[in-house]
Amino acid sequence: MCGIHGVLFPRGDHRDAVKRMHAALRHRGPDDDAMAEAGPAIFGHRRLSILDLSPNGAQPMWSEGGEVCITFNGEIYNFAALRRECEERGLPFRSTSDTEVILNQFLLRGAASFEALDGMFAFCLFDARTREYWLARDRAGIKPLFYGATAGGLFFASELDALLSSGVFPLDLDPAGLQAYLRMDSVPAPLTIVRGVRKLAGGRLLRVRGLGDVVERSFVGRESWGGGGGGGGVAPHTHRPPPHPPPPPIDPQGHTGGERPIVAGGGGP
Repeated sequence: MCGIHGVLFPRGDHRDAVKRMHAALRHRGPDDDAMAEAGPAIFGHRRLSILDLSPNGAQPMWSEGGEVCITFNGEIYNFAALRRECEERGLPFRSTSDTEVILNQFLLRGAASFEALDGMFAFCLFDARTREYWLARDRAGIKPLFYGATAGGLFFASELDALLSSGVFPLDLDPAGLQAYLRMDSVPAPLTIVRGVRKLAGGRLLRVRGLGDVVERSFVGRESWGGGGGGGGVAPHTHRPPPHPPPPPIDPQGHTGGERPIVAGGGGP
């Protein structure tokens, strides 16, 4: 298993918050770790090396041409067939990892490529051409992905504890999540036990174009997006955080190695 985390469209200096999330996921990736800027965001990754043990498989990973970047946790079972398709279309590879296959498939088909992924996965992908972010979770919901939108950015992580370690979410119980736990002894997605934090359900994705433009829907079947990397006529949700001047660039140095409205929650810096 690996650990992923990050913050999208940060307002203010969240470097310490990101470093705390990075440290909280240490147990998920003993082999390597890194943080990197990806547009107006910072991605973090804790690596457990399975495929391509070389540095070429390290994450966060950019495509060969610098068009897209990803932080990914999981395994794509049909990556060999998908890789052959990319190679036939002339897309280059510098690794033997399934991570790079996701990048090149996205270059071929945009978000429609997610439906072709057979495996267990959670990832955040940045398209530098459109300035869009895509967060997705496998159909069965095997790999976890938690997120929360605040006025200071959209934070995500592989574990709830890691997300809370950022310090930007008050530790307030979510009444619906608590009720679900008391009735079913579990908290089903998209609920969590913490107000303002959500768990992405299996087979779902978020498209993020800004803190005021976040849309969730399925990537499977009729509800999925078409190709080309764009949203394909999807209306944005209505969450609009207060205006704030853009932040200075985030310095990653110092690390240790059906549409549903998205409601902003939490607070903090």
